[in-house]
Amino acid sequence: MEKNSKRKIKTILLLLSIFPYLIFLVMGIFNLCYDSINNGYLDLYALFEPLTNVWHEIIGNLNIIFIILAIFCVGYPIYYLLDKSSKKKDNTLEASPKPKKINKLFVLYIISFLPYLYLIYSCIFGIELGFFSSTSTYYGFTAIIIAFVSLSIVPIYPILLIFQIIYTIKKYKIFSDIQRKVLKVTIIILLLLLIVPSIIHLINSKNNLNTTYNQDKIIIENYLKDEFGEKYYNNMEIIKPSRISTNYEIKTPLLKETFELSLNEKRTKITSNSFYEDFIDENDLNDKLSNYLNQYYKFPEYLELNSSIDKFDIKDSNNIDNLLKNCSYKIDSFNITKEDYNKEEIIKIIKDYFINYDQILTTYYDKSYLMFNAKVNNKSYASIQTIKDKYEAGSIKLIFSGYNYGDDYTIPNEELTINIYKENDTYSQK
Repeated sequence: MEKNSKRKIKTILLLLSIFPYLIFLVMGIFNLCYDSINNGYLDLYALFEPLTNVWHEIIGNLNIIFIILAIFCVGYPIYYLLDKSSKKKDNTLEASPKPKKINKLFVLYIISFLPYLYLIYSCIFGIELGFFSSTSTYYGFTAIIIAFVSLSIVPIYPILLIFQIIYTIKKYKIFSDIQRKVLKVTIIILLLLLIVPSIIHLINSKNNLNTTYNQDKIIIENYLKDEFGEKYYNNMEIIKPSRISTNYEIKTPLLKETFELSLNEKRTKITSNSFYEDFIDENDLNDKLSNYLNQYYKFPEYLELNSSIDKFDIKDSNNIDNLLKNCSYKIDSFNITKEDYNKEEIIKIIKDYFINYDQILTTYYDKSYLMFNAKVNNKSYASIQTIKDKYEAGSIKLIFSGYNYGDDYTIPNEELTINIYKENDTYSQK
């Protein structure tokens, strides 16, 4: 009865030790599917991200309770297998294998642990991961996971693990005392060489991260104060990254999601700010601007502008209407909606537009070079180009697309220079 109770306790402890792995496996599979779908490629690192995040929290915060639980989850399954094998009765074995064969196989068994040195190397000296020119170097436990996965695709480590587990279960009971000591020493040394550098790296990484974050925070705070003013800056939060990076997420009530700031490599100034782009997208400001301009300039019903905001000052924008009135923008195209049309009629509409409405371009274009598109029924008709000197004389160049849309909507491919101030202009054609 006592033996059965001990066996049940050991089985329960084994189940408890492997239960977290099942949770991380489910979370990792979900994370892998989610990130791979969003990124458009298979992101294997996402499979292990939940496990590495927990590991970083455990070691980075030096929580003794969680460290003990981590050691239990890693060490107990190994102890269980070795203990189960060592306590099997060998009474049924009438004869032992020849020493030479056991020794040769045992030597091969010990040699099979050598590839794990690559994990140790990656842990200490780092491993690069990325695509094309976008790569990052990882160290510590994260590097171990990446190196293990990279040599599991082949698959080297899965074969070694299967061999080692089966050999340990089958042969451990007939190991000599020396062989058992060699095995235990080998495993302990490998684990120490993997765990100790990982802990040291995580502690150093956390210290470096804190130092870098505190230095970057000063630059970011000064930038946010100047860019957004005290009114909006006071409600902003700089989110501390999980690893050293030149990119920082900023939380603000102005956006549903965070926006991103980027520092230069020397970490001395802000090089990019995604707030304005995110704010425009989240509030559909480009569509609202086009509607505003179409209403403000009272375009004829057949003419519609397509515009996009180039720049605005959030400090001076109390509301969306005020922002649209004071922002700078660019004209991407204008669309002419007509069922029946010919080239001469379309050219007349373009000339009328330049004569009557061209003032709306002055906030963006300096007239040294102008180019945007004219569309008919939302299909590309011609690009419009002009140079300052020629424009002042009323000369603009039309480059017709030459597209065939397959629905009797065919435009000749040609270039045409016209004068917008001449009523009966003679077109120069190429």
